[in-house]
Amino acid sequence: MWSPFRKKHLQILLETAGKSKVSLDLHTHRYFKENRSLGSKDRLHVKKGLYEIFKWKELLFAYKARYPRELVDLYTSEASPLEADNSHLPSHVQVSFPKWLFLKIVDSLGYEKAMEFCKISNQEAPTTIRVNTQKTTVDAFYNKYKEQLLLSRCELAKDGLQVGKKTQFNSIAEFLKGHFEPQDEASQIIAEYVNAKPNQHILDYCAGSGGKSLAFAPHMQESGQVHLHDIRQMPLVDAKKRLKRAGIQNFQIYQAHDKRLKGLRGNMDTVLVDAPCSCSGTLRRRPDQKWGLTAEFVDQVAVVQRDILIKAIPYLKKGGTLIYATCSILAQENKDQVDFLKERKELTFISSKTVDLKSGGSDAMFLAIFKRL
Repeated sequence: MWSPFRKKHLQILLETAGKSKVSLDLHTHRYFKENRSLGSKDRLHVKKGLYEIFKWKELLFAYKARYPRELVDLYTSEASPLEADNSHLPSHVQVSFPKWLFLKIVDSLGYEKAMEFCKISNQEAPTTIRVNTQKTTVDAFYNKYKEQLLLSRCELAKDGLQVGKKTQFNSIAEFLKGHFEPQDEASQIIAEYVNAKPNQHILDYCAGSGGKSLAFAPHMQESGQVHLHDIRQMPLVDAKKRLKRAGIQNFQIYQAHDKRLKGLRGNMDTVLVDAPCSCSGTLRRRPDQKWGLTAEFVDQVAVVQRDILIKAIPYLKKGGTLIYATCSILAQENKDQVDFLKERKELTFISSKTVDLKSGGSDAMFLAIFKRL
């Protein structure tokens, strides 16, 4: 299975990834583009190996493998520690997490749940799509593509389907027509909690490239308005393209310091703050990010989250709904921020929701719902 040819490319990828300034996913994509001799099966095999080495490198280090060649030889050997009993090693090494991050997760979830969470974070993430109900139905899409894409229905997200076959979505006509979008189940659940209705005005305050807005906008039945705001310009450019492809017309885009934002103050039925965070609930999708995170960054982003919330609250009308959401499992970004919001006299706490990371299922997410008095 691990031919010398595949091992050679895995080693080169590992060596160059350590020096790269781009994400592991983008680096791998560029490498495969430059090395056409790798067939599709080779690429899948090598990419899986690269991601697993990144995910498990703390454990591989414990077996005295440090350099790329040593890591590849150990990982591909019959004596790979990934299949061994590692109970003699410290807990954070067993699950291959930075010690400081593992301890934060234990503080947030408790030891048993932390161990389970870290193990699942080292598994392969599923591919999930959301059907655009503005253009088709979940049943119609499922029945048409269930065999071609090996589809199965999501456990939690009502418009979500899991894709069991590796697929280039750009090759599917319905994707180009906006009939579906790749979107994790947890992200879809956050959009469902927006509970969008016709004639409402909803502000997606940290909209990014518009994933949540794309999910809840169809429920507004082309009435009311979706307002997308972000401090970053390029994601908003992408959001505009995606919304148009999906057939969503009732939207407005706002960059930072847009003068039109003043007109939204006190008029929003719902404000969604899907805040920047540690993304600890999605680490299985970005194994390099696990090693790039620092305690200092988590402290800084927690301050940013509160600043964003303070700026977002004035957009709510009286009786309007504030939804604070993260893809984090850390109490510092979730429970502590809810406690902060509970101290605000203009808000009243309604409820909170946690979705745990599930093997073969949803990423982890957290949200809290408040009403403006």
